[in-house]
Amino acid sequence: SKIMHGWLPVNHMRGHVTGITQCPCCPHPDETMEHMFKCTNRNLMKKKDELINDIRKKGMAKGIPRAIMEAVSRSLYDFVHSNTLTIPENPILAAAVESQNSIGLRLLPRGILSEKWLIALQEFGVAHPERKVAGLLRLIWFDFTDVIWQNRNEIAHERENNVQQAEYTTW
Repeated sequence: SKIMHGWLPVNHMRGHVTGITQCPCCPHPDETMEHMFKCTNRNLMKKKDELINDIRKKGMAKGIPRAIMEAVSRSLYDFVHSNTLTIPENPILAAAVESQNSIGLRLLPRGILSEKWLIALQEFGVAHPERKVAGLLRLIWFDFTDVIWQNRNEIAHERENNVQQAEYTTW
């Protein structure tokens, strides 16, 4: 629920206590949940790209059609890279991507999905589409967002990171 509601203790949240909101991975002054997904740290960007590719493969292995997993993966990729959103040619998938964008593409990595993804699964003739959406949510939460959070924490707790440098400056 911390992921879904934006309650992970990123430095924006911790800054109320510590006074330091800087991203530990880059010089950005305010590490919000959205920034964590878009952080340009070379190691994090590489990991995000790997994870998006892994999610696509795992989703297809779980029986989600390739076209739907491509649309979800491309939407995640466009979000984390701050690219213009790619709208698929298929009208069913275009409706799902546009609907997701209308509720906020930044909510996709949090697992807040548009109902149009369920409709797309139904239109593609997937058996038990509700289960497939639940599987997609698990992939996003556990195989994408949680792993990014873990990687961010590994960087944050290294000897030298941007937060420690900011603390040293304030001392």
